[in-house]
Amino acid sequence: MLNIGRLIERWVWFYRWHRRFIWGAALFLGIYALFVCLSLSFPLFEQPLSYVVYDRAGNLVGAKVAEDGQWRFPQSDTIPDKFKKALIAFEDKRFYYHPGVDFFALGRALYQNISRGRIVSGGSTLTMQIIRLSRKHERSLVEKIREIGLAFFLEMRFSKDELLQLYASNAPFGGNVVGLEAACWRYLGRPPSDITWAEAAMLAVLPNNPGLIHPGRNRLALLKKRNELLDRLVALGCMDASELQASKDEPLPEKPLPMPALAPHLTDRIYLNHPPGKYYTTLDASLQNACMRLLEKYATSFKAGDIHNAAILVLDIETGGALVYVGNLPTADSTTRQSAVDMIRARRSPGSTLKPLLYAALLSEGKILPQTLVPDIPIQMGGFAPQNFNKTFDGAVPASEAIARSLNVPAVNMLQMYGVEKFYQYLKDLGFQSIDKPASFYGLALILGGCEVSMWELSGAYASLARMLNHFGLYNGKYDPDDLHSPAYLLARATSKNKPHKCVAHFIPDAGSVWHMLNAMEEVQRPGEEAVWKQLNLRDKLAWKTGTSYGYRDAWAIGMNTRYLVCVWVGNATGEGRPGIIGLQAAAPIMLDVFQMLPPSQWFQPPYDAMSRVVICRQSGYKASSVCPDTISIWVPSAGKQSGQCPYHHLIHTDLEYKYQATANCLPPENLRHEPWFILPPALEYYYRRNHPEYRPLPPPMPGCGVQEHLSPMQLIYPGRDAVVYLPRLPQGERGEIVAEVAHRRPGAIIYWHLDGSFYGFTTEVHKLAFKPSVGVHTLLLLDDQGNSLECSFSVMDKVP
Repeated sequence: MLNIGRLIERWVWFYRWHRRFIWGAALFLGIYALFVCLSLSFPLFEQPLSYVVYDRAGNLVGAKVAEDGQWRFPQSDTIPDKFKKALIAFEDKRFYYHPGVDFFALGRALYQNISRGRIVSGGSTLTMQIIRLSRKHERSLVEKIREIGLAFFLEMRFSKDELLQLYASNAPFGGNVVGLEAACWRYLGRPPSDITWAEAAMLAVLPNNPGLIHPGRNRLALLKKRNELLDRLVALGCMDASELQASKDEPLPEKPLPMPALAPHLTDRIYLNHPPGKYYTTLDASLQNACMRLLEKYATSFKAGDIHNAAILVLDIETGGALVYVGNLPTADSTTRQSAVDMIRARRSPGSTLKPLLYAALLSEGKILPQTLVPDIPIQMGGFAPQNFNKTFDGAVPASEAIARSLNVPAVNMLQMYGVEKFYQYLKDLGFQSIDKPASFYGLALILGGCEVSMWELSGAYASLARMLNHFGLYNGKYDPDDLHSPAYLLARATSKNKPHKCVAHFIPDAGSVWHMLNAMEEVQRPGEEAVWKQLNLRDKLAWKTGTSYGYRDAWAIGMNTRYLVCVWVGNATGEGRPGIIGLQAAAPIMLDVFQMLPPSQWFQPPYDAMSRVVICRQSGYKASSVCPDTISIWVPSAGKQSGQCPYHHLIHTDLEYKYQATANCLPPENLRHEPWFILPPALEYYYRRNHPEYRPLPPPMPGCGVQEHLSPMQLIYPGRDAVVYLPRLPQGERGEIVAEVAHRRPGAIIYWHLDGSFYGFTTEVHKLAFKPSVGVHTLLLLDDQGNSLECSFSVMDKVP
């Protein structure tokens, strides 16, 4: 049996005789431990990192070099099994068994160095190499002793797999490449998970001598080391012998490859707004690549028209995440063609793309119904005289048709009805932060693109409204404020309930108004073969809008269904206008091609809980009055129940032949007809009759019958009441003319024109008259041959040539 008492006696005796040595050793070890601890700081590696951008599936779509010029990716959480086995076999075969220091390897290295008279082996483990990489001190005996101590502490702090991750992420792989992942992309063009045994062996030997990868040099030395390691892997049973020869036959990589640049503009955006690191985005790499190829296909025709830039943004409606972010059209000369400019973030004139948003706002407040007639006649408000794209006027058009046809004059009339200040605030609530000047600065031109917005903001606004409509049924007729937010490009934000830049809205259209807005957008005329998409059933229903800015500088197309939104911009980043920069011709075909790449989607469900059935006048689109002869019941936004009744139908009394208006004062009751009559104001009627041959002009009053006119028979078209007219200077320096125009309900009427109290002339049939008024305020008086009069004032100002 073990004599415990005798052992204690021996220990006491040993301590009495050696206590100085024991205390000295303890003191030395304590000081050494303190020295080691003070030498070790966390995190171990604080070098600058690269920006690394992935798509939603983890595919690399872009990267930017670290600020010190190194390709140094953030630490990876996983290491390929092949590389792990190759690295351990080459660098540290007892890695999983030693405590950070391999004393057998140190002894062997010491013997080899002494016997050869020079340093041929360091005996360092992978743990010790991590210490050396992190400290970057020159090699010395003191530093070696420090590495040994720090290795023990590192082993206590990290697991073996974590140590491998540290090494693989920070080891040098030649040139300006640091870390396994960066090396795989630079030398192999693919992620570490896809490497072969030969590639794993090559990468495992590189950190030991990074200069071997230099193109054109040391190729044989690198090949020899790689193949020797492959032999060792077979001997250790890590790889099958049948794979050996095929692995040795694999060629070494040639010159370093460029990093993937599938989303360069999004990578730049992350670089500008975030610290270095690894970023998982909402992109779909395959769809992103397809859209880039699509733009390249259109590039040839664009260049023929001297158009050099285009961009595509595709959003997932549900999350607001960007599936495609093609910020510009790549060109050979990025300096003169501005291909580096991110047009998704650039501020550009939106053209007509804001019109549907105004339409939804008017519907939501009950100011109009979907088919309400809106004036489409020449107007001038101050110095602002908008025109339709085709330079014609329809007199009056249904509001939904005005949106589908993108008519400018009705849009300006609708904005005047709604109010510029209210619309301005409404746009701000929807996330248009680029509209940063006062509402008075933009005026009525705001609805025609007289402002600047970005693709990001425009897409975010429409996606928010579509998302709100999609969720209306899911939330049992309630609205979720989180549905209104800007788009996202980072995966973490797109899937978070707390959306970035959430809108705090003062007013947002209700679901019924948004549904009607999307239906009006669905009627837009399609370019090319898609013009007959309904008959040919070429694809699912799609709500979309085009836009063209003043001077043909910006072409827009934005479309959506319940799942996706696609926004396309075409133009020149420099702002140069070109005749071909028209939304319907340049941007719409690209947008429709993108939708052909996307999975099919259902149409928006009608939100009946946010709508009411209303009987409307079929001709005017207003709520039907008691004298409207032709009515129809339709679903309208709930606020439409309070909209006004039809102002254009009046009950009139005529003779039996409808030739004259009459009363019982001049005809017996049996010879009178009592007829509801659709009567437009003279100016509206003047243009409306051109496109509506079925329109019946109001019969004139029967002479001597004393019939009271329902409306004034005259209406001034130009200049408008209190208008400001700018007179151009002719080439000879003379002041130009203005051409006034008036509409009269009665054909053949004679109108006598008086300017500032003086007779100026008369007109028949076509009531236009040119005159040269002086600068200042003037009064125009019009008298017809039946004594009707019309008077208005206007101002004339000099216009600089």
